[in-house]
Amino acid sequence: MPSTTTSGYNTLIHEAELSLKELSVNTIDDAAIALSLLFRLQSWKANRSPDTDMTSVVSCTQLLNENPALNSLLNIVQRQDCPDYSLITHSPLFPALVSEKSRKILQDLRMKMGGMAEGNSLFPVWVPPVVHSHPIYKNVDVQNHCKALQLRKSADMSPDFCIILHGLGEFKHDEVLGGRVERLFSSKHKFFVNASGTGKTRLCYEGLTSHWGLYFTLEVDSGNLGSLDMEDKLNYLMEKHQYHRVLDHDALEQNSRLAKHEFGSILLSRLLVFQLFLEFLVDVDNGALTNDHKMRWLEIQLTPSIFGVARQDVFTRLGNALGEDETDVANLQVNIDDVLRKIQHVIGSDPIFVVIDEAQIGVEENLFVSRDGKPLLWELIRVWQTLTHGACTFICAGVNIPRSIFDGEVGADFEWTSDTGSFDDPDAHEQYIRKFLPPTLRDSPSGQFLVARLWRWCRGRHRMTDKFLNILLYEGLQFPHTTLSLYILEGTDLEPLDAVGICYEEAYPNPKTWNFSFGKPSFEALSPDDQDLTRAVLYSFMATQQSQKFTSEYTSLVSRAHACFVDAHLSEIIFDEPLVLVLAARQLFPFPYEALRGIPNNRPSTFITALQINPPRTRLSIAHCLAFYLSQVLGNGRILTDVLKFPHGIPGWARQTGQLVRFHTDDEGAVRHSIVDSDAFRSLLPLATTTSTLEETIKWIKHSYGTAFCIPSSPNLDLLCAIRLADGSFIWLAVRALATDEPMSDDSLRPMVSDLDIDSMFREASVDTASVTRAIDSLHSLPGLKQRPCLLRAVTAFPVEVDLRNCIDKRCRDAANLSFRALRRKKNQVMQEDFFEAMVNGAIAGTKRKSRWDEGAMHDNRQRAKEHRMRLNQKFGGDYIWTRVAEPEYIWDLRSEDFYGEYDPLNAVPAPRQRQAPPSRKPRKQPPQSKSRQTQKGSRRKR
Repeated sequence: MPSTTTSGYNTLIHEAELSLKELSVNTIDDAAIALSLLFRLQSWKANRSPDTDMTSVVSCTQLLNENPALNSLLNIVQRQDCPDYSLITHSPLFPALVSEKSRKILQDLRMKMGGMAEGNSLFPVWVPPVVHSHPIYKNVDVQNHCKALQLRKSADMSPDFCIILHGLGEFKHDEVLGGRVERLFSSKHKFFVNASGTGKTRLCYEGLTSHWGLYFTLEVDSGNLGSLDMEDKLNYLMEKHQYHRVLDHDALEQNSRLAKHEFGSILLSRLLVFQLFLEFLVDVDNGALTNDHKMRWLEIQLTPSIFGVARQDVFTRLGNALGEDETDVANLQVNIDDVLRKIQHVIGSDPIFVVIDEAQIGVEENLFVSRDGKPLLWELIRVWQTLTHGACTFICAGVNIPRSIFDGEVGADFEWTSDTGSFDDPDAHEQYIRKFLPPTLRDSPSGQFLVARLWRWCRGRHRMTDKFLNILLYEGLQFPHTTLSLYILEGTDLEPLDAVGICYEEAYPNPKTWNFSFGKPSFEALSPDDQDLTRAVLYSFMATQQSQKFTSEYTSLVSRAHACFVDAHLSEIIFDEPLVLVLAARQLFPFPYEALRGIPNNRPSTFITALQINPPRTRLSIAHCLAFYLSQVLGNGRILTDVLKFPHGIPGWARQTGQLVRFHTDDEGAVRHSIVDSDAFRSLLPLATTTSTLEETIKWIKHSYGTAFCIPSSPNLDLLCAIRLADGSFIWLAVRALATDEPMSDDSLRPMVSDLDIDSMFREASVDTASVTRAIDSLHSLPGLKQRPCLLRAVTAFPVEVDLRNCIDKRCRDAANLSFRALRRKKNQVMQEDFFEAMVNGAIAGTKRKSRWDEGAMHDNRQRAKEHRMRLNQKFGGDYIWTRVAEPEYIWDLRSEDFYGEYDPLNAVPAPRQRQAPPSRKPRKQPPQSKSRQTQKGSRRKR
């Protein structure tokens, strides 16, 4: 600490300035004396005692010999008529007044910096290993292609490359990507928030290739890009000081003071190295700075170990040295002011950005608590903003950063953005992929199919495609489709069966030996609300192949990596990425397994048991499940009374076989119909069309959409389809779905059944009578329509059935109960595997835009894929690898009493009981609906 008063320093300052004016610099010894005076002068101005070692003439002489540019600058200033020594003290050539240990680190760094400040990239070029690799990597064309890509490694000894570095700095040449970067790197502080893997880090890198800045990350990932200084500091705070939530005011204030010292030292360390970097970019004439220099400075920050002893991180070493010295800690503000002044002397008015990546680490509970109980990130921003006096613009990039924490002293002046973009266009996705593929693969049918499969499975966030391309180029070019299938298996726990033949042709010798590192979200231990929402999304894709957007109320979907923001303002969320959806389906619907006697069966073999474990909670979700169910039970023809239970007498026409059909128009406008078989979900054509207006419903009835089912907007109706009877006639099936956990009274059911009548089911408050009449007339105009009745009304309730016997006249023959459980004791019932596969195919087909190479091949049935492989082995003489997997059987899900008698859903309905006050329970959230549905209230149903 200073041992002289401020007034004493003023006297010393005055005397030193007079000595400088009288000093004549003719030799290096004279220059050393001048430099010594300047060191002392600057120390006194900072109200600190000069370092005797640093200010010694011997040390100054050595410094000038090692730094000729500083010596030249001294001579230039001395030759001025009125020497301006601020040209020296404000220059990055003038060393920082820090402790001896820190100066030694900087001096060692200075000796290595010169050759790295300019020239080629610091990241070594990756070339594919020829030894121990597959034959394709010995191909000259493939080798030349890989070399031309200029893929970069994080270090010489690293065997793999970092695909995030490919083409770094090129976003500025793309209108969309460049605009996104410039919006992020504007003059406003930013919180940059989106799901993991959406490209936040790459956008931050891109901004720092054209703007000066500091890049920090609170956690270094497997790519080993970035300094460990912040991550090590967090570990230090947790382990050394045992940080935990404390309530004592003094303890919280002590935390804040300690945070200033620790984080301030890290900031000063980075700024000092930045100053040193700039020292080598400018000569005494102040040479021009370019974006190439900004790129090189970013590379230094991403691979700081190149300067260290034994590959140590120089930023961490320097930050620790500064934090361990009491004088350096006491003078943090002075030193930061000094180094910022020197930096700005070189870069001029260019802004300095401070990027804090993986910022969500800084808001984790119990990691750090500052004053007022604020988390580490809050304290970090406050400390650094205070120390930099507004000289820097901050960008905090992360996954889950709560707005509520950053709306006061810290964060109130920050903008919030989620503008990452995604692979949401098949043409752009293909263009990105093709540049990585060797020409022989890229232009082949196999390569084109690979592009189609990648769009089908990996569209969405950037990491899903990039991770695969990394694996493909590193060791998968010999077996590209097998590599993709194994990648999908690792990411979703599902073996994809959309490329069985081509994977067989690739003849990978042992496809179970690769171990892919794939960071993936989890759907285990979800809350009931989150389980309901996830199921609703899966059921929607299964039936309609359509995604839906969620509001910011569902931000937890993003923080769990289940979904992404798709706008720039953190307001629109989409949960539609195939790999994530398939993983969710697999975790919620695991492969069937026969449970031991007396143990609950959590891995059922049948559709109905799986549905009971994962019940649809809304009418809309029941309609989605019904579309799948009916496509299975009526897809191959079945006696209608097998699935429809009539409350009173069974009409004669209902004893016929019925088959599900879809109507469509051919190129000449003629109406055609096709049988919808049980494999219909393995198609790019969805099972159902959801309409948001009665006009759209009429278009469906008139065959404009060509799908088997309509999920109409009308509040009285949930599902509409046509069935072809054995006599060749057709009948409409209109279904009202009920999501109920309790039996319903006759008084509640009776108006619902009545509203299903053909004259009533399209009525709603916002629709005129003429439109209703047109809808009814459209139903009657179906060619070959059966008369009396032309429409069969059905009610489906789940998980509790309803009894229609007291709700309709005993003479009525056009109303029935449609039960999911009707076949639960039958061998030919719907199985869980088909249910799961329908969700998978809905997910991978769930986008309106398809790859131009997509020929419609979907995820196949496991049994058929097995038979396909056996045929290929018989044809080509290969060895079939038998897998010991027990084929699921329906009896796994039956109890002993279930083996006797038919199941009648009407007799299974419990009697309505007296309503009692329900226990206190937080109401479940329901998935958001389309705007048109949200506006339909009152008479409109809650879906």
